[in-house]
Amino acid sequence: MRKPTDLHDMLKMCVEEYQDSIAFSFGNKRISYEQFYCDVTNFARSNFERFKNKKVLMIGDSSYRWTVCYFSVVISAGVAVLASQKAVGDIIPLVQTYDVSTVVDLNCRCKPIDNVDFLSFVDVKTPTNILEANLSASFFDSALDPDQVCTILFASESTEKNRGITLSHKNLCCSAFAGGIETHLSEKNEIYLNVLPFYHSYGLVGALLAPFLGGGEIHFGRRIQKIFTDLPSVKPTSLYLVPKTVYMLLSRLEQNSKSYDAVTGGRLRKIICESTGLKEGVVAKFREFGIWLIESYGISECSSVVCTNGKENFKDGSLGQPISCNEVKIAEESGEILVKGDNVMCGYHNDSETTKRAITDGWFHTDDMGFIDEDGFLYFTGKIENLIVLENGGKINPEELEKILEAHQEIDECLIYGSNENGKVMITAKVYAKKRRPDLGEVVGRIITNENRKLPIFKRVMRFELLNKPLEKTALGKYERNPEILINRQII
Repeated sequence: MRKPTDLHDMLKMCVEEYQDSIAFSFGNKRISYEQFYCDVTNFARSNFERFKNKKVLMIGDSSYRWTVCYFSVVISAGVAVLASQKAVGDIIPLVQTYDVSTVVDLNCRCKPIDNVDFLSFVDVKTPTNILEANLSASFFDSALDPDQVCTILFASESTEKNRGITLSHKNLCCSAFAGGIETHLSEKNEIYLNVLPFYHSYGLVGALLAPFLGGGEIHFGRRIQKIFTDLPSVKPTSLYLVPKTVYMLLSRLEQNSKSYDAVTGGRLRKIICESTGLKEGVVAKFREFGIWLIESYGISECSSVVCTNGKENFKDGSLGQPISCNEVKIAEESGEILVKGDNVMCGYHNDSETTKRAITDGWFHTDDMGFIDEDGFLYFTGKIENLIVLENGGKINPEELEKILEAHQEIDECLIYGSNENGKVMITAKVYAKKRRPDLGEVVGRIITNENRKLPIFKRVMRFELLNKPLEKTALGKYERNPEILINRQII
């Protein structure tokens, strides 16, 4: 299969290649690639004036209707502005900032705005018969520009202070092709249970575009909270997950080691997890259950995927090697991970100054730190913005300490930060353990004491706090590092 030039080209390639194969499923419904093509084209034609060369704000969760709408917008030379349901409260600033002309409210929770066209989910009607589409080769009278921006998304669910990341057709197509087809992570006849949000780059590229391009079937589950109910009934062969769900699944498997089929449905053989590094030994444990767990590294500004492990070429504990459409190097002085390639974003929406600071000489500055070993495998060590800066100028990666403590089975979650005590930075840990026990404080204290002995004095955890509930997380399972903690991290 060749690499598609744009998302309309991808759509046409897939319907020609897979035609009668199932592309999407939900409940008891099955939608073929051919039917999906008809649905998208019909919906695009009926809303062509709404979408062509316009910015369309899409609010809602991943669904078949969402997917039809997204493809309809982008193949009409429109720009899809993707936001989570949490953006309902920020809808007016979004409309104004991104010059939105139409809002597609897939969950019907938005209040109408003057002079803004609203399209609710009840209006998203598609044909049930291919003949109804009455397709015309001349409907799309001009080819799409691969370098044209077609998608604006955000690195986190909160859009209030986030910069809009602009991605082109080329960005998305090359990332899906290199990260899915060339690595053989996306293959025909795979069945994917989707629990990720498509408004995020990992969900859009990893869980939608790459599996679609590979000829797989994407089943829309009942959100991530229902994954263990859906797994036995859907019986997927592959999953795209975040670390939190990977750990939950491993716990279920270990508790029901003799009931693999009951937990997974019996056909699960592959899990792709985009992260900054899973707990030590997790990949090997999944291997014992016959499940290939692939760690990868990505960032929204680079169309999700940057590096990945492969079926034949992998290293446990690493985040894999660069995909073919990008180069990766480490900045000598800062240790920052830099990326250059066709998957690097067009820039931040209407923010040329920030874009110039983020991309220098074609290299995107990820704000992540890491190193590359002699075989070209990438390892993550921490985020520059999360560095704890000590009063003497020394710097500590909190993620390094978090990973050390979370490697202990008694500790499920740990967040490290620096608190200011009369001008001195105290390394502090917030610790959550699912299994509550009377001596939990003593157990955690002993763990920290023993690990401190292995660390330089300036890196040692000075105190800890036990939490009664899990740490707050983003939609992709990353710890929410609130403003108070972030301020404390920067104390000098």
